Amino acid sequence: MRIILTAAVLVAAGALLAPASPAEAQEGAEPFEFSLFSPLQVRGVDAEIQVIRLSLLYGENVSVRGLDIGLVVKEYQGRVQGPPVCPHCLYGG
Repeated sequence: MRIILTAAVLVAAGALLAPASPAEAQEGAEPFEFSLFSPLQVRGVDAEIQVIRLSLLYGENVSVRGLDIGLVVKEYQGRVQGPPVCPHCLYGG
C-alpha cells in the first residue's frame, strides 16, 4: 500500500510540475534523471532536468526544474525550481 501511495504522489507531482505548453519547456531539457551515483546516471552531469530527478546515493546535474528526490543531490551553474526531498541538498557552486 505504501508503494502505491508513493507512486501516486510522484506521478501527481510530475504532472503538476510538467510544463503546460511547449513554450514553457526548457529547450534541451530532459524529462527525468535516475542515478545511483554521479557519474553512474542516465543523463550526463551537464543535463538540465525538467520534471523529476531520483538519486539513490548521489546525483549531479546543471539544473533541476521539478521534484528532486535523493540522499545527496547537487546542482551547479543553473537553477533549482521545485521541491527538494533530500537530507543533504547542495545547490549552487
